[in-house]
Amino acid sequence: MKFTDNIHQLIVRHHLLHDGERILVALSGGADSVALLLALRDLGYRVEAAHCHFHLRDEEADRDVSFVEQLCKQLDVPLHRTDFDTKAVAKAQKVSIEMAARDLRYTWFRKLLRERDIRFVAVAHHQEDNTETLFLNLLRGAGLQGLTGMSVRTTDVIRPLLGVTRQEIETYLKEKGEAFVVDSTNADTYYKRNKLRQEILPLLRQMNPSLDRTLAETMQRIAEADNIMREQFEKFRKENVREEQFGISVGVAPLLESPAPQTYLFLLMKEYGFSSSHISDIFSTLPGESGVFFTSATGWATLHRGRLMLSPIIEAVPSTPLCEGKTALPAGRTLSVEKCATVEISRVPEIATLDADKIQGELFIRSLEPGDRFHPYGMNGSKLVSDYLTDRHYSRIHKRAALIVCDATGPLWLVGERIDRRAAISKTTSRCLKLVLLHK
Repeated sequence: MKFTDNIHQLIVRHHLLHDGERILVALSGGADSVALLLALRDLGYRVEAAHCHFHLRDEEADRDVSFVEQLCKQLDVPLHRTDFDTKAVAKAQKVSIEMAARDLRYTWFRKLLRERDIRFVAVAHHQEDNTETLFLNLLRGAGLQGLTGMSVRTTDVIRPLLGVTRQEIETYLKEKGEAFVVDSTNADTYYKRNKLRQEILPLLRQMNPSLDRTLAETMQRIAEADNIMREQFEKFRKENVREEQFGISVGVAPLLESPAPQTYLFLLMKEYGFSSSHISDIFSTLPGESGVFFTSATGWATLHRGRLMLSPIIEAVPSTPLCEGKTALPAGRTLSVEKCATVEISRVPEIATLDADKIQGELFIRSLEPGDRFHPYGMNGSKLVSDYLTDRHYSRIHKRAALIVCDATGPLWLVGERIDRRAAISKTTSRCLKLVLLHK
């Protein structure tokens, strides 16, 4: 089968493009991207090229720019190009250079798609790239989805070369007499992918010359199994996962009784930044005791009264002065402060009515601090706020998210719970403030 026929068959089978559609091609100048550009052009698509200069390879990268410019001029293909200070971005964002380059690249591609009114950017991943991705995911630890390899299509990215091999790409370019550039870093075995490509996979291909096609078929079967499992998971989620104020919770008992408890846990927790190793550690603690707490770079998890509770990390609130009007707070909350037209006691926990004449100094709101103590309205004596929240069966996530309104003398309102009796409305109250906690 001709190279372009193979690509066209994949495009039709997956309903990727309309005949003659405009398509943006990520063009590095390497063999894969050059073959992709030429093949799509030969198939009648209206191609435009996009090239990034990451300023990582000095003269070699400048050579790539010149090559891409000459190729696009020769083919009469519109070229878009940009430059990135990748090292500076990686340092500022505290990520690897590879991650920074990828994010910069795709962010720019999406900007171009909007500006040019194009649906997709085509990238030149081929069958061997998919094999490498499978092994890298295995080395990291992956769920079923991670073993399905790269998708032919995501939201705005398509991969028309996933059905062809590197050898087929090079043969196609040779037949067309088309040149391409070679990235010298591809031979550097410092990078995991290159080590796989240069040292490990050649040994496996000696054992099975059809390794890439065999694994492509295996990944397809895994993808089908993953689809079935996800249908079952969505049914489980609908029946057992509950929306909470700051995230979600799932019953531990039904989770452990499910057909694939660790996989279901992985699907729930990965949304909150937990890695597969994190999740394995957490799974080993189940059913566990209330109060056990876990954290990832972006999320929290805790066991509480037979449920696993998950939330994004909620930013702590430093002491923030309160004035009349609305104050935005983390986790989609807002606090409204206004003078009362009439003196009345609220029975709604999200509303606090305070005696304005009993407030000493400035009114402010903050997160809880160790040792915070207040005099709960309707109770005798004082109580540590942490003890009060424990008695009220607050989870550790809810405790971390809790806020308190204070004046110069101390806490006046445990927000959403109870006021301090020192600021309570009385028969002699003539002026009051109404504080209202609002949720999105």
